[in-house]
Amino acid sequence: MTVSEYRKAKRETVSYISKLQGANNVAIRELYIKQTRKAESVISRLPSRPLSDANRDKIIDALDRNYLYREIKAIIKASVTKGVKRTTDIDARYLKEAFQEAGMTLDDKIDAIFERINTRKEKLYNAEYTPIKVENRARYNLSDSIWAGIDNFSDKILAYIEGEIAAGKDPVKIAREIQQYLRAGPEAVLGRWGKLEVDTSAYRKRLGTAGADYRTQRVVRTELYNSIREADIESGNANPGATGMFNWKLSPSHIDWNCDCPERAAGSPYTKEQIQTLSDTAHPNDRCHIEPVLKDHDAFIKELKDYVNGEGNGIADWAALYGV
Repeated sequence: MTVSEYRKAKRETVSYISKLQGANNVAIRELYIKQTRKAESVISRLPSRPLSDANRDKIIDALDRNYLYREIKAIIKASVTKGVKRTTDIDARYLKEAFQEAGMTLDDKIDAIFERINTRKEKLYNAEYTPIKVENRARYNLSDSIWAGIDNFSDKILAYIEGEIAAGKDPVKIAREIQQYLRAGPEAVLGRWGKLEVDTSAYRKRLGTAGADYRTQRVVRTELYNSIREADIESGNANPGATGMFNWKLSPSHIDWNCDCPERAAGSPYTKEQIQTLSDTAHPNDRCHIEPVLKDHDAFIKELKDYVNGEGNGIADWAALYGV
């Protein structure tokens, strides 16, 4: 694998991660739709008057929030596991092919190095309710973020039901049509509630400006991209064919979020410590990625050949560190 092929593989991984998140979005929406179907019988029996606290509680109780939490975390774990393996496999393949070019085959031992990275990431999501804190990530608790997304979803469902009841709709129809709201978002109810118009403060207070599942989608997307960036740092650090420097790369779909990502990209390359700080402080929804800077390929192959021939160089130090 050449340096240009390595970079191409990293770019293809960015596209792969985007497709993973697209699948996550679909799974999250279907998960929420499935749960609201369970609440249909409660909603259809509501009296045609403003929701009482008792009826609000019945609706919330009909939504299995613990199940939602477990399933959302499972969606995160599955996509992070796939994405991390995809990115570490690139460094593993680059290194295995380089060693083969230098006259030595170490495939199993190299695989073991990068599998340790994969395993550490996967273990983060094994505990069922223990708050998930990432060691290097600043001021971040994934469990709290997941629950906040579920709370936001519950609030929007209640707001939708309240709006429909206030507009005089039969609760049986509300229960049936709530799936349309979940699939189409707030646009599905425009014009139904008299003076409640999009972008007014009353509208934003009731429904926001995105779908009922958007906040959960954002949590899952943020966690996926954070995990991939961290894996690229660890994987690049474990690859002796890399220089120890890293580039901050803008997402191909980057838009002006009024963030400092363009400045971060322009300031590349960074040391491992510097890029870790940038990753720790990435804004929510940040789809930027990190790419290790490789050594000159011919120089690296010469370094490997010298090691194979018994020279005590930097590769020997790397081999001792990683138990090769």
